[in-house]
Amino acid sequence: MNNTWFDDHLISLDKAFRNERLHHGIAIFGNGGVGEVEFAQMLSNYLLCENSKAASACKHCKACNLFAAGTHPDKLEVMPNNGSIGIEAIRAITPFCQTSSALGYNKVVVIRHADSMTLAAANALLKTLEEPAENCYILLVSQSKNTLPATVLSRCLLLDLIVTKDHGRAFLADHFGQALLDKPWSEFFYQQPMRLYQDEFANFEQIDFIYSACLSICEGRITVQDTEKLIDILKQNLDYMASFTDFCLSYTSTMLGAKRLDFIEYSIRVSLIRDLEVTVANITGINIALQLQSFINQIK
Repeated sequence: MNNTWFDDHLISLDKAFRNERLHHGIAIFGNGGVGEVEFAQMLSNYLLCENSKAASACKHCKACNLFAAGTHPDKLEVMPNNGSIGIEAIRAITPFCQTSSALGYNKVVVIRHADSMTLAAANALLKTLEEPAENCYILLVSQSKNTLPATVLSRCLLLDLIVTKDHGRAFLADHFGQALLDKPWSEFFYQQPMRLYQDEFANFEQIDFIYSACLSICEGRITVQDTEKLIDILKQNLDYMASFTDFCLSYTSTMLGAKRLDFIEYSIRVSLIRDLEVTVANITGINIALQLQSFINQIK
């Protein structure tokens, strides 16, 4: 996987590590489609590797083999439980960091969805960040730095993963070929290419249909059969919802530019699309079919 947008960060981190100046707390931010989790895994592997060089792990030593198998004893991963990371999960980090490394090298903690920490959990993490254990690195992964306490951010090295359109386009061409770039919706993924790289986004026929359905909805000509198919696809994979709303917003802007909508109509549609996006993202157990049908009816 050739994520060229990782390179500058990895080279900088490698230099700091070899000069014994690498920060013990590193916060990694991305918009969900730039590979922030993959970057954290690469950095973890590098820090645990016994023979790392040129900003990468060797992939052959005992540590790398254990890492690949998911059984490295010096790596701790913290994940949300029921939507949040509680104080007990964070408190477990301190004894992990303070005990000796099983392999006699570094230890790494990866906190995924760090923005889901409760306030108590974030406060508990502060002490560990303020008094870092030697050779223990804590990586926080989040899609937004705005939801992490400033006190936590101030004690971390902050890394923003950003993909240029050229890098993203090259990445997609390398993995999927020119046929993907020829699709009318491919440009939506140039700056979030990992959304397509992940397995759940491998069905390009479904994305083709979602794109076509969005145009039909915006033009008020979607059929009952296509509405049912769209609802079925989105119910089965809510990850497609971001693409659906992106497509709708883009085509709504196109209609405004072509003077097929006046500004008031445009504003109403944008508000409806944003409301759908926020509702689906934030309300657990929502009736997707009902929300989508209501949205389509209002757009018409």
